[in-house]
Amino acid sequence: INQIDLTQGQPNICQTDDCIKVCELTPFTYTTPYHIGSSFDWSVIGGQLISTTPLGNTITILWDSVGSGAVSVTEQDSIMCSKISTSFAIAS
Repeated sequence: INQIDLTQGQPNICQTDDCIKVCELTPFTYTTPYHIGSSFDWSVIGGQLISTTPLGNTITILWDSVGSGAVSVTEQDSIMCSKISTSFAIAS
């Protein structure tokens, strides 16, 4: 895994450096490329993981009120090797 992509365009999103600004109490969807046989372990700080797709490579987070947070994902492939993605800081 080498990236997490913001997959839903939402109002008031801007990305500067490694920080993504989002609207508080608004759901945002994040995805990373799917590789056959992989599993994904997402880490969310400052928000609630409200849904995950069946493949596990896409999640939706409801960010808490004003503050900061972070989202990252670890992929474990079919031969049990783990890859850790970039972690993004979130500001609302």
